[in-house]
Amino acid sequence: APHQAVPEGPVQLVHETVECLQKDPGQGATVVRELKRLARSQWPQGQPTGPRWRDLQCEVAALYIHVEAAMSYLSAQQVCDVMWALAKLCMLYPAFQGGLEGQGAALAAAIQLRVLQPEFLATLRSQQAAQLIWAFGRIRMSGSADVLEAVSERLLAGGLARQLDGQDLSMTVWGLAKMRSQNMALLECLAARASADKVMDGFSAQSVANIAWGFATLGLQNRVRPDALMARLAKRTLQEGFLSSFKPQEVANTAWAFTRLGIRNDALMTGLADRVLQQGFLSSFKPQDVANTAWAFAKLDIYNEALMAALAKRTLQKGVLSNFKPQEAANLAWAFAHLGITDEVLMASLAGRMLQGGFLSRFKPQELANVAWAFAHSNIRDEVLMAVLAKRTLQEGFLSRCKPQEVANIAWAFATLDIL
Repeated sequence: APHQAVPEGPVQLVHETVECLQKDPGQGATVVRELKRLARSQWPQGQPTGPRWRDLQCEVAALYIHVEAAMSYLSAQQVCDVMWALAKLCMLYPAFQGGLEGQGAALAAAIQLRVLQPEFLATLRSQQAAQLIWAFGRIRMSGSADVLEAVSERLLAGGLARQLDGQDLSMTVWGLAKMRSQNMALLECLAARASADKVMDGFSAQSVANIAWGFATLGLQNRVRPDALMARLAKRTLQEGFLSSFKPQEVANTAWAFTRLGIRNDALMTGLADRVLQQGFLSSFKPQDVANTAWAFAKLDIYNEALMAALAKRTLQKGVLSNFKPQEAANLAWAFAHLGITDEVLMASLAGRMLQGGFLSRFKPQELANVAWAFAHSNIRDEVLMAVLAKRTLQEGFLSRCKPQEVANIAWAFATLDIL
């Protein structure tokens, strides 16, 4: 990410908040109001450096001290509001996440202590539980597993899971997936609730995508079979006019989720492809959206020439390929090769991206094996790329992390291209 100096604005924003909390200490309403104001402020993007960055870190640390001091007095709704604001701030600006992992660790502990209090859990409503699970999924906070389990049990034992609406279900499943929850009883209950007609009919595109993504991410197809739920999600997606509300990430995540669960629904995939091909839609596709969509169609052996051509064209647009990460580049190369599509311009451009300084040094075994296999399967002999792949493979400890199939694919690629 680009580096930049921290402008006066962020430091001043947090400083003013700290001053406000100093004048009105321990007041839950004040804490909530000020944190929400910060969360809704405009923050510069990037990973900042410079003297102002250190000033900002100090102000965030001071802010967290004041929030911690008020935590034991906050109601359930106020704690949920604080967690929402903190989650948004951690997404917007790295100083807030870093603060929770450093000097603000005491605030993280205070939050967990408050949520785990029996009287707090007893008053927790369904929507509040969903908000907490979502927020804890957003924020990297050590020791949050106990909180997740306690809130999950509240949803189950109190019958609250059966009260969740579409958005609440979406937030809950997404948060559980982010925290890699293995609470089978709760997940089964959520799947059943989401499958109910009156709930499903109220799902937004984001709810469909998040729930599908959540169950796929947890990889629970052998323990919690979500087939019935996924069939209902597909039916909802294909309702007349509904797909027009899908944003790029929602399309990509939905396609990825069904594929990850090994569920092939041709009507759904055709509908998703048609949405991608609508005029102007691809212009906002990010590298991960491109790679996930291509991978999903290839993995299911669905050959859609127009879709793949459009994904290649988007990849080659100015400024797109330079933002590809190793997994995204490897998955895209693999997808085209797997479908038997030889796009020499795309593959040459992917090779160029991979040869940029330090890029291949971040390749994991599966990514390297997929790239080698893709170029060999496409009969594209790029000796410079293959030489760098060989060098990466021979780095100390790399081969020991490779699975047998990955070793076999790498060896096959070099042999097929007759590169010794």
